[in-house]
Amino acid sequence: MRDGLILIALVAALAAVLFLVPPVRGQSAVPGERILTALLARVSMNEGGPADGTPGDGYADLALIWQIVEGHGETQTARARWLASHSRCVAAQYAPRRRRMTQAQAALRPGQCRWTRNLHRDGRRPEGWSRALHGHWSRMQRPWLAHIPRVRAFVDGSDTHRPCVETPTTWDGRAWRDAAEARGFRAVACEGNARNLGYVRASPDGA
Repeated sequence: MRDGLILIALVAALAAVLFLVPPVRGQSAVPGERILTALLARVSMNEGGPADGTPGDGYADLALIWQIVEGHGETQTARARWLASHSRCVAAQYAPRRRRMTQAQAALRPGQCRWTRNLHRDGRRPEGWSRALHGHWSRMQRPWLAHIPRVRAFVDGSDTHRPCVETPTTWDGRAWRDAAEARGFRAVACEGNARNLGYVRASPDGA
């Protein structure tokens, strides 16, 4: 029953998602694919910055996060459901109701989900972006617009790059590796210069 309600909420949210990521020309993307693309674009932007083709961009983090998300379901709807639950601050209205975070709550958190949760496909300045804190939005607008098609390439299958030797089940920043290992996770070997590490639950023997 609970999963059914979440699925209904995701499908109902499709109309809101259409403004962020339109279907690829010549294709008719299913609702789950559009929702997943919208969520992945915002979450990966939040976690690693834009994958805009510049040196040191966020492509490695995007690829890492996609490999993790891909492993959490056989359908795009199931993957979107997992990502919305995992990244509830950025997921905003797509997160399960019991885990949903308001804009006021997001504004109190460290990091940048106060504005990445509100990113728009057309590149206009999102709610939560403060010129006093972040500078002119114009400096981020073009990288964000360049990020969207690279996200879509993973979701529609045209980008097949998978950076990790085994599929992680979650990720966290490199600075929190000790804390993750203390919670029983181990880092997975992944290529690239991602700001985050992929983790799986360590076995009892520490392997």
